[in-house]
Amino acid sequence: MIGTSLLEYIFIRACIIGLQSVAPLSIIYCSAWVVSQVMNSLVPIEAPLPFRVWTLAEVVFYIFVNFIYRQKLQYEAVHPAAPSRNERKKLFELCNSNIPDPEAYFKKWFLGATTDEIKRDNIKEFFL
Repeated sequence: MIGTSLLEYIFIRACIIGLQSVAPLSIIYCSAWVVSQVMNSLVPIEAPLPFRVWTLAEVVFYIFVNFIYRQKLQYEAVHPAAPSRNERKKLFELCNSNIPDPEAYFKKWFLGATTDEIKRDNIKEFFL
């Protein structure tokens, strides 16, 4: 588990910032590389080929997958119509018929609690 100390919090925040900055830094590097190639600058921006491929892959992923997918996620979700009371009852009976021993099932669900410890509110919460 992650602790609650200040140093651990700073470490986690630094990791998050580092991971979130990969795509923007890749965009900056690829843009600078393209500009240096187009303008034949005196200070060429060169890096090993695997690094250039990785940054280009990050930029392509960010633009064509992440950016477009994020736009689609902003649309309102289409939810199916709620089933009628009869349909819900049939579904409950179907599920309930697949439990051979309900008492043992609930004991396992409530982590080995005895039937005396399982109260009505616990069962109600289980079904909701």
